[in-house]
Amino acid sequence: MEISIFIIRIMAFIYLALGVGALTNTKWYRELFDEIKKSKQFIFVGGMLALVAGFSIVSAHNIWSSDWTVIVTIIGWISFLKGLSLLALPTFGMGFAEKVLKIKNIIQTVGTFSLIFGIILGYIGYFM
Repeated sequence: MEISIFIIRIMAFIYLALGVGALTNTKWYRELFDEIKKSKQFIFVGGMLALVAGFSIVSAHNIWSSDWTVIVTIIGWISFLKGLSLLALPTFGMGFAEKVLKIKNIIQTVGTFSLIFGIILGYIGYFM
């Protein structure tokens, strides 16, 4: 259980920071994603980081339970699969990302969900 709390606390801060950043610096995030789309290096490094983070979480915490700890496992698997897809199928991943980024107000929407998810994870990690 200690590893679950440790990981979920880290995730809470990541999602909170992403949410606040996306909501307060929407233009900057839009420009960032425009740059990422053009850069194979960003795609490669992002894929490696997601793969390593996901693999690390899944290796240390592959717990399929009926309580909140399953959130850690699911996020780990999503990160692992995202990294795998960015490295194995980079054009598919970027094509999907380009379609998503064309959605009006997507940065604000993702920022809002990230902020809410970060608050929920923080509550779980610090108060449950």
